[in-house]
Amino acid sequence: MEDFKDRFIADALELLSKLEKSLLMLEVKPDNILIVEEIFRGLHSLKGASGMYGFNKVGHLMHLIENVYDCIRDNTIAVNSDIVNLSLEVVDFTNMVLKLKDDVSDSSLAEFERLEMQITGYLAQNTVPNDDNPAEKKLLEAADGKTDKTFYVSFEINEEFEKRGIKLDGIFRELDGLGSIISIPIKDGKSSLSIWEIFIVSKSPLSDIEDVFIFMLDIAKIELLANENLFLNDEFNSIVQKNSSLKKHNDLSPLKEIAAKLKLKKENEKVNEKKSFSPKIEEEEETKQSSINFLRVSSDKLDEQMDLLSELVTAKAEFRLIVENEGYKKLYKLIESIDKITNRFRKNILNVRLVQIKTLYVMFLRLIRDISKQLNKSVEFVAEGLETELDKNIIDSLESPLTHLIRNSLDHGIETIQEREKAGKSPQGKIGFNTHRSGSDIIIEITDDGRGMDKDKIRSKAIEKGIITPDTELTEKQLYDLIFMPGFSTAQNLSEVSGRGVGMDVVKRSINQLRGEVEIKSQKGKGTTIIIKLPMSLSIIDTLLVQTGKQFFSIPLPSIHKCAQLTQADLEQTDNHQLAIEGKLIPYINLRQVFGINGQLPDSQKVVIVSNGLQEVGLIVDKVIGEYQAVLKPFDGYLINQQYFTGASLLADGQLTVILDINKLIDNSKQLSEKTKKK
Repeated sequence: MEDFKDRFIADALELLSKLEKSLLMLEVKPDNILIVEEIFRGLHSLKGASGMYGFNKVGHLMHLIENVYDCIRDNTIAVNSDIVNLSLEVVDFTNMVLKLKDDVSDSSLAEFERLEMQITGYLAQNTVPNDDNPAEKKLLEAADGKTDKTFYVSFEINEEFEKRGIKLDGIFRELDGLGSIISIPIKDGKSSLSIWEIFIVSKSPLSDIEDVFIFMLDIAKIELLANENLFLNDEFNSIVQKNSSLKKHNDLSPLKEIAAKLKLKKENEKVNEKKSFSPKIEEEEETKQSSINFLRVSSDKLDEQMDLLSELVTAKAEFRLIVENEGYKKLYKLIESIDKITNRFRKNILNVRLVQIKTLYVMFLRLIRDISKQLNKSVEFVAEGLETELDKNIIDSLESPLTHLIRNSLDHGIETIQEREKAGKSPQGKIGFNTHRSGSDIIIEITDDGRGMDKDKIRSKAIEKGIITPDTELTEKQLYDLIFMPGFSTAQNLSEVSGRGVGMDVVKRSINQLRGEVEIKSQKGKGTTIIIKLPMSLSIIDTLLVQTGKQFFSIPLPSIHKCAQLTQADLEQTDNHQLAIEGKLIPYINLRQVFGINGQLPDSQKVVIVSNGLQEVGLIVDKVIGEYQAVLKPFDGYLINQQYFTGASLLADGQLTVILDINKLIDNSKQLSEKTKKK
């Protein structure tokens, strides 16, 4: 039962996220009835399932707020900010309760009662009592035969049904809320209550019926028989009452045949009509649609698969080394086959771990909405590239730093409406969130068109804190990097929301732990852009293995442009420490000199041209060995601050190779070239 409860909580949390997004959309488009219907369905699904797993108070809240949206659907209440705010509070409360796995504890009881009172009070003030009999109204609607649909449901009460803790009375209450349960025949069997058949007449779509049976879709048969009330047909009624054709074979063909005849008759009547009508879009499918094959998998299991894959890659490399060194020619074909299988296995595992960054989108929307209201600022949020994929562990680790950066943009970047109008800007500020792929990296940009950063103020603060001296010369990048110093802030008044600079050292540290980089670009009065560069995955990367002296280096393959051979004379004849390759001059870095590697110089050396998308640099090495799948192991201890390496990997023979950080090498290529000159 606990396993099913955990599964329900996971599904419910996902549904709450979609519900939150729909509520934020409704606030922008309050007249969109499709969004209202989507919200109503989400609340209805949560209401129905909550009670089955002991979350009775959550189900009660969902029922109350569902009544509000039912009134909106009936045009007795209009959408406004109060309704959206109240709905979001219910979503937040439900999120908290589900994550605690407790319905309503003593600590949250007061919040539950407050929300209950607010919703009931709102309904009492904004609706007019209806004296009509709801049951009678429902029966009249069921007899209409113009807009109703007839559904058929069957299921067996077996051991699996009982294990899931599903309550029949809860199911029937939910179905009763959707329409009329016309007939509940009971099949013969070993137990008189073993198999149930239910016919429902309802105006609701098939998806609403499925929501009632959301936790038993795999053991229940649900079909839409017709887009009308079939119980108005005597022949249909007769078959259902006798139940002769259904008892043993679960055969619906006689009922479907009647439905088909009625449909054909109606179509012929429409053709003969003199008036011209616009075609009405019916349900796309009249039978239960096959569900999309999605499987929820624990991230711990994926981590274990990745660890096993890493061991397989290392073992494969060791096997290849033995085959090549010992000359087992008959095994060459086998090792090539193992290579292909391992590569496919690796690609599949990595793809499974990739998650679209749009999973964070709703969180950002809600964050900007709440804080902009709190600060009385008008802000437009524009997001692009949300389909970009990253490793799930990276996505989870990004939530906190990205939240901090967006808070900073809102609080200290975007000006107040009055300040913006005074500066000749649009009253509404703009925050952008853009992601795209660049080589083997993912680039995330957070932009705002606010007041920007004051370089003079940053410099003055750094001098005041003793970080730099008055005569220290800094580039623009070095100046903005001071923001990431612990406790560095230029904000005169720290707010409850954030303080630009407060916690930015934590942001940088979080990004660095993901083998990423963060950079600030800003223009006073124009705005600020935060650029984050991250690898797509943290575990296994394709590299080119090279050697200088006795040291092995691994260069990520997506960063490599080409390789060329050089003699010592070629290097001595270079002009201004640049190589002439393909008609253009390219600066180079000699890894032997930069990392102080001793040993005999070879007669010829290799240059590996690498690029970060903007600039090319040549890396001088002794030998190019070949492609290598590096199982990345992060540094710890005193090696963690090595800025030109992203990690290390073990070779098949037990030797160590370090993975070069190409972005850092290119960014510092000028200084490294100068270092090479001096040596």
